[in-house]
Amino acid sequence: VAQDAHADGQSVVTALGDALKDSDPAVQAFAVQNLADRTDPQALEYLRNAYQGLDPANRMLAVETAVQDEGSQQILQDALQDPDANIRATAAELLKQFGQSNGGTNPDSK
Repeated sequence: VAQDAHADGQSVVTALGDALKDSDPAVQAFAVQNLADRTDPQALEYLRNAYQGLDPANRMLAVETAVQDEGSQQILQDALQDPDANIRATAAELLKQFGQSNGGTNPDSK
């Protein structure tokens, strides 16, 4: 039974990962929120891989929800290179809260 539950969970993650490619931003937002809520490394990998293809609102959503799980901080690191200044600023602020801005160094400690 536990194996079936794991297989079902993987199916959900795969479906959410596919939803990130949908042309409807609302479908993408649903997928971002649900993948970010999961602790499954595959869910975070889907988010990281799809990040650049998302619209700015959904990239911001991915950045804001990344805080919920420390394993998703790589999304915040990636967001530091985002073309949108608001997303970069949000990512920098959130990383600063974790003490990991600028590639893991705190600029205030210099």
